[in-house]
Amino acid sequence: MKKFLILLTAVTIAGCSNISVPTSLVPATIGIASQEKIAAAVSKSELYAVGSSKIDTAGSFVAEGKARTQARENLKTKILNEVATIFNVYMQNVDANTKKVYTAALPDLRNYTTDTLLLKAVEKIALVDNDKSYVVLAVNKEEISKESKFVFTEYTSSVIKKLETVKTLVGKSNAGLPIEVIDDTPVSFSPKKENSENIKKDLPSIDEDPLFY
Repeated sequence: MKKFLILLTAVTIAGCSNISVPTSLVPATIGIASQEKIAAAVSKSELYAVGSSKIDTAGSFVAEGKARTQARENLKTKILNEVATIFNVYMQNVDANTKKVYTAALPDLRNYTTDTLLLKAVEKIALVDNDKSYVVLAVNKEEISKESKFVFTEYTSSVIKKLETVKTLVGKSNAGLPIEVIDDTPVSFSPKKENSENIKKDLPSIDEDPLFY
């Protein structure tokens, strides 16, 4: 009976431990104790990622650095997916024609937002378990929402400003307007009346003209 109680207690403790730790949080190879430490370090309001690296001849310092790099890459992928989801929700408010303006820019907007958020990532915990180094990085989910909204609205404002500039330039342009009709009526000039007498006086007479000498 005593052995049965001990076995029952052990199974109950193990069961509770497995329930309290999210299975998606860490690789399956990590021990229960380490899982609990990582679970305690990360809150529900955070998006997290775990990186791991085996400790080899270079030591735990190098392994931890590799684990940190892997955690950053894993977190970047998760953030990118979250940002894409948020942007897709925003795009539901955009009509079909205007979507063409956003389509080409969306990949750059997603990458920019992700890189910005990655700079805000915080290292939650670093530990060693079973000759492996583990590092956990996380970013606040609220920050993801705020940054995504900021980037999307800023881009929208930029597009509006460009369109306003185009509108202003078109408004100032005369292109496409009817050309002003120019009056091509021949202009009549009144010739000056020359005094015939004066003209005659200016012309030499036959007797005076050297050609007739």
